[in-house]
Amino acid sequence: MNFTRKFKFRSPYMPDSFLTQEAVFTEELTFDYSKIPWIAVDTEYLSFDLNQDRLCAIQLASPKEGAENELNIEVVWVWNSLNPKSEAQNVVKEQLTRILARTDVELIMHVASADLPRLQIAAGVEFKGSVFDTKVASRILFSNSHEHGLVYLIQTLLDPKYNEEKQNYTQLDLAPNQWDDKLVQYTVKDVFYLHALRERLLEVAKRRGQVSLIKHAMKTLPHLASLYQAGYTEKVLSY
Repeated sequence: MNFTRKFKFRSPYMPDSFLTQEAVFTEELTFDYSKIPWIAVDTEYLSFDLNQDRLCAIQLASPKEGAENELNIEVVWVWNSLNPKSEAQNVVKEQLTRILARTDVELIMHVASADLPRLQIAAGVEFKGSVFDTKVASRILFSNSHEHGLVYLIQTLLDPKYNEEKQNYTQLDLAPNQWDDKLVQYTVKDVFYLHALRERLLEVAKRRGQVSLIKHAMKTLPHLASLYQAGYTEKVLSY
């Protein structure tokens, strides 16, 4: 089950222009993540309970060498490969472990509290690098708003014409070649905008003098992920 798809998206850097983005759909990670400075990551799953959960897919976007604002994107369907009975399990776990073991990489996520614990459980190791969570940054910067969802942030900061249709999440345990076109595109869009969104949020933070506060908040996220894995929430930290 390996195939590629090309998409035409409005550019997150120049909304009046379009970019053609290719994405790889696979059961193992195919790009080299050993030296790149950042990776935008999202996960798809069937349950919100970490004890019951089983990952369906992991989406990764990373900078394309020698091409400004172009990305390598792959959607890795892990429903089978992270199954303990699968022969491919060790390959995927080893690939994830190499990423999470890096101390010099930044993972960009939207709601890292959901994605990072699942990646750590899948790999069996704790993440050693840094995290940037676009939702956390939004909550710090836009404390006068209750809107911090990914679609709202893209529309507000990157592309006013951006729209996202409702997806059929019941297909996620099926291989991507059986997904409908909307779900295929959705999984790619989930990581396509994250780096551009990070840059825009940091521009606002710099303008408002809140870069340092955001950086301090992001340092707590890997620790919180471990807390969630142990069955606790951030409430144990409150007075």
